[in-house]
Amino acid sequence: MRNCPPRQSRRLAAPKAFLGCSIAAALLAALPALGKKSRIKNTPTNDIAEQVLRDLLSTPLGKTMPPLRWEFFLLDDNRIQASSDGAGRIFVTTGLDRWYLGKVRGMWAAVLSHEVGHALILNPASWSGFQAELEKAEQQADGGRDPQRVTQPLLAWSAEAGMFDVGNRKQREYAADYIAMMLMAEAGYHPEYALTLDQWFSGSLFDTPTEFLAAHPRWQKREEHARKDYDLAVGIFNSRWPDALKSPGGIAPPIGKLGPITAQPSPDRAELLINVPFSASKAAGAPMRVVAVFVAGRALVQSKDARFRAPGGELELNESFPGAASLSREVSFQLPVAALKTTQSKLRMVVFLNAGEQVLDVRVMPIEVSLLKN
Repeated sequence: MRNCPPRQSRRLAAPKAFLGCSIAAALLAALPALGKKSRIKNTPTNDIAEQVLRDLLSTPLGKTMPPLRWEFFLLDDNRIQASSDGAGRIFVTTGLDRWYLGKVRGMWAAVLSHEVGHALILNPASWSGFQAELEKAEQQADGGRDPQRVTQPLLAWSAEAGMFDVGNRKQREYAADYIAMMLMAEAGYHPEYALTLDQWFSGSLFDTPTEFLAAHPRWQKREEHARKDYDLAVGIFNSRWPDALKSPGGIAPPIGKLGPITAQPSPDRAELLINVPFSASKAAGAPMRVVAVFVAGRALVQSKDARFRAPGGELELNESFPGAASLSREVSFQLPVAALKTTQSKLRMVVFLNAGEQVLDVRVMPIEVSLLKN
């Protein structure tokens, strides 16, 4: 169990002014839309997302969500995005599915529940029902030991009377994260998946000042706030799903972290020498992989060398190894510069640490090809 403050549920405070909300999480703008953003239907991905959404909305907490026409849209778009319109429609791109979510239901729950949380924030008439049901869930998680307990306001860390100002765009993100963790926990998706989502982007190039972060909290701050609510969410999860193996999302996911990645030219400048340190835990029995791809402008770099060519033609460095309960090691790649099929001199390398279907961590770093011998 994490070292967190005592569990407490929180309240929403009415906004002073509220603008229309379209929450677009543009996490990696390096990968573009491929033509028109057409909707994709009737795929295994749709089946997974729609089932997870039903799970989130079918619990006592989920039934307090606004009475909207909830609908999932998978968009043919290689950018990594998730968004919602506050009226029940949730949009996820194929880029986010391909690079991050895949078949991992817990990660789908983290993304979809966050967008459901935004819909709740936009519909104040549903707030009291959510709060009342959350208090019941908290009492159940505590085993009814303190029936007279008065729950604290939502996001009680706030300085002004412990109330949460949903008129503040950044604080709305914290509130949506909080609502998401509670919805996930009751629906049977371990709250660790929500932390994993924050950890993917915390401390990376995704967490540097951008237009997106001007209106959103930094990922590191989001993770810090999520950790404050982790014990409450885990308590709800454990009380509803005493056997985690029987829950829709299963046990807590593996944990992994990439260390400082280096990429430097060989002495003859004909190769790029890449070193990827990482650590992982709770990954016993899960096949591990370190994967690196390259982005030129807004497209994946293709490979001239069949040894490094993925099925889609893009250049991909890939090393697999068995997982373990605790693991710390380094992976090294030697990439011939001639294998990079690009005329651009400035690239970005994206490195993924995976355990089975689960993405544990991601890092992005610039690569200056003009400094190499091509």
